[in-house]
Amino acid sequence: MKRTDENKINSLHKDLRRRMFETGLQAQMIEEGNREQMGDFLEGLKELVGYSALVVMEEERSFFPGIISVAPFMIPLLEQEHTKVEELGERICILADEFEEAYADSERMNILVQIRTAYHE
Repeated sequence: MKRTDENKINSLHKDLRRRMFETGLQAQMIEEGNREQMGDFLEGLKELVGYSALVVMEEERSFFPGIISVAPFMIPLLEQEHTKVEELGERICILADEFEEAYADSERMNILVQIRTAYHE
C-alpha cells in the first residue's frame, strides 16, 4: 500500500469521526417538537451515511490490497464490519424517510428512538 493511500485513509477516518461527533451533538441539542431542527438532523444523518459509504469504498479500493499480502485473515473481519455499516446506513435512511412521512407525533417519536439506536450502533 502506498503512503499516500494510507494518509488518505487516515484523513477520511478523522473526518468521519468528526462528522459522527458533530451529528451526535446535533442530536442532543434538538428541542422536542422542533421540526426544522429535526429535519436538519435527519439531513445531516443521511449525509453521514453517504460519507461512511464513501470511506468503506475507499478502504476496499486502497487498503484491502495491502492487507491481503500481510494479514489475509483481516479481510473477512473488515468485510463483516463494512456490511454492518452498510446495513445500518440503509436502516437509518429508511427510518428517516418513515419519520418524514409519519402523521402522528407519537409515531415520529417512536421512529426517532429507533434512529438514535441505529446511530449509536
